Amino acid sequence: MRIDFSSFKKVDNLGVGSLVVLAVKNCNHSKALKDRSHELDEGHKNQDYSKIFMELRGQIDDGFVALTPLLPNFSLDHAFWKIEGKEPRGVAVRFDFTVIGFVDRLVVLRTNTGKILKEIENPLFRNIHSVNFSKNNPMRVLVCCTGTESILEIDIGTGNVCWEWFAWDNGFNTNPRGLTLVRLGKESAYKNKIFIIDHKDAKKKLLSKDPCDKHAISIDMGNIENLLGLEKWQKSVDPNWATYGCDDQTILATFLYRGVAVEISRNDGTVKTLISDLNRPHGLIKYEDGYVVSDTRNGAVLILDKEGKKTKQVDFSNLDSHSNEGKEWIQNTHQLDCGLLATIDSKRNRIYLWNPIEKTYSVLPFPENYALQSVRTVYRPASPTINWWETLWKNERGQQE
Repeated sequence: MRIDFSSFKKVDNLGVGSLVVLAVKNCNHSKALKDRSHELDEGHKNQDYSKIFMELRGQIDDGFVALTPLLPNFSLDHAFWKIEGKEPRGVAVRFDFTVIGFVDRLVVLRTNTGKILKEIENPLFRNIHSVNFSKNNPMRVLVCCTGTESILEIDIGTGNVCWEWFAWDNGFNTNPRGLTLVRLGKESAYKNKIFIIDHKDAKKKLLSKDPCDKHAISIDMGNIENLLGLEKWQKSVDPNWATYGCDDQTILATFLYRGVAVEISRNDGTVKTLISDLNRPHGLIKYEDGYVVSDTRNGAVLILDKEGKKTKQVDFSNLDSHSNEGKEWIQNTHQLDCGLLATIDSKRNRIYLWNPIEKTYSVLPFPENYALQSVRTVYRPASPTINWWETLWKNERGQQE
């Protein structure tokens, strides 16, 4: 069932004051950067390899993550802390610890004070897009590394990899033109089946539009210099989100290039498609008895049942915009502690705080130059004796008065 979001009732201050952690990838997200991103996106979608071979940009240094109450004017004046760094996208928040995923590292800190406890680096950390806590083990997080097409479970105490999933090892090992992608050291599996060629020859074949299904390239995933990771033409699925399902044995993920939301079995790495035919999806999460996922370029949020069947399509694309330029881009949707959904509309520079049942919403605009990635709630712990957020809020308010 399609529902036009403009039919929802706008109310004041819905969700305002909720304590959240915001992740802003870039504070100077210019039109030129947006246009370049869309050009690369269209190039991959249309298999235009003259665009896909565009050199990867360098990483951007002016991102930040902040713990703050949500305020109508998106003010950070009441923020409890603010951590700056390179392209933070993913952030996992718990009442005691927060883990930030910058482009090439994890930063673990105290949620209430922002005190940095440790940094975790790994050569597979390239273009980290999401970080989420385990449901069963408080010291583990799931990290989606878009730049190496991998999903890693990390022990934040030791920094060790506890579990790993690589797209290329689990049936997703060809680019759109059929070129096989192989991790260095795994070439023997393809012996006498296809020809391993160097990257220069691979580019020539792709540009010439010669058949590529009998050829492969191998890549050392642990030795990729650019912090954004693999080049566009070297990618198969472009995973951009991974979190735990009902338990730690099931992983929920979205594959940008494939247009699908999936479940991954932790036991054997097999993939079950929940829903397909999405346009650049983001952020599959558990919601009620089913799921929520952003159908990004279609400007919609989909509510799915437990089998992955679409029950509602909430369409944001007909909302007024300050400009007709730019593509629809509904970023991640997250559930807040108060039960509302928080959806990021990057085209219109807005956060929608909305109730799908009551069909009510509030809007929080954010600066046009902000590339906002995540709005993550700070869940209150079960123990009523742990109430640091009220204490902090009272202390902060007291200092202002």
